[in-house]
Amino acid sequence: MKIKDKILKALGLKEEYKSKNVIINDSKLQLRIDNELLKVTLGQWIGALPDSIKSGGFGAYVYTHLPAKDFLKDCVISDEQESFINKRIASLFSMAGYDNEGTCLLNSFDEEKLTFRATFGNGNSLDCEITWGSFLDSCPQLRIQDGNELLKFNFSAAFDKNPDRLSLETYEKRLDNGNTFYRFMSEYKYYGDLYNDQYRLSVEVSYPKSLESKENIYIDEEKMQALISELTLPVDIQKTCKLVSSALLVESEMLPDICITVKKKVNNQNKDEVIDKAQFKNGEFHEFIITRNGKKVVVDKFDNWSIKDENHSVSGYSDVEVGFVVNKVPKNQLALYTNPVTIVDNAVAEYEDAKGIALSLFKKEK
Repeated sequence: MKIKDKILKALGLKEEYKSKNVIINDSKLQLRIDNELLKVTLGQWIGALPDSIKSGGFGAYVYTHLPAKDFLKDCVISDEQESFINKRIASLFSMAGYDNEGTCLLNSFDEEKLTFRATFGNGNSLDCEITWGSFLDSCPQLRIQDGNELLKFNFSAAFDKNPDRLSLETYEKRLDNGNTFYRFMSEYKYYGDLYNDQYRLSVEVSYPKSLESKENIYIDEEKMQALISELTLPVDIQKTCKLVSSALLVESEMLPDICITVKKKVNNQNKDEVIDKAQFKNGEFHEFIITRNGKKVVVDKFDNWSIKDENHSVSGYSDVEVGFVVNKVPKNQLALYTNPVTIVDNAVAEYEDAKGIALSLFKKEK
């Protein structure tokens, strides 16, 4: 038995390093890790080095995390292991789209935060972070901060004859106008957000079938991102719907759900309020919310509607029934704010206008 294997056995460690059984994705990137703690941590993260230690006895054992510094007290990484780790980490950067050729140096490791810097031969530098994930609800991740862009990749370590996998989960970009564009990647639905400290625009488009490849046959994703990024918050809901429609590669009738929502942060409360919303299912109007001049109008496909401002609320349930509630009005202006006939008539007119707007959205222009 090799000396290293004897040490591992004495420590209660399991040797997981199997270079011959792992398929490494092609990469011409020459990567070097200029920090022993980082080298061990990344080796543990990809499953090439033991990351836990066994303690206990008499049939009752517990595995606890093995910090990189404790690993280095008793073990030395061989040249073969180092080469193996370097090649696999290099392949991950290549899969992420960063410099498939040339050189890359990893250093500036923070053991507590699990952050480090990657510097490429072309001068480009990335601030990186790894996370271990959890068994129940999250994958290990490689997070890359590239200037004003933040990319979070889910990592699946190689097993059997399957190589390492890296899949983009979220993408964020800080824009020059102070807003941030955000994407969550899914094969079932498009998620695109634009937000700042006060407002958040969310665009969600469901696909009739899951995407079978990286090519999206339902949405021009680059066009959608460009159009959303140019918007100013708070957005005009009608204009936004037209922009979203122009980025679709199929008719709206083919899409199970299109939902565009604008939310505003509520002062002194840990929640957001929906101020505008347009939702269509298979091209048919489902729900529409629009806030104008302090009045919030809500209309749904069943012709239920409501109009609310700071003074009163009016709700319509049928052609013959309405609800009328007075909230808070000045005492010296009771007649102006409590005349139900005038208020309801005005509310009905606003409801009909809002419904007309809703029905015009996502329709073909003749």
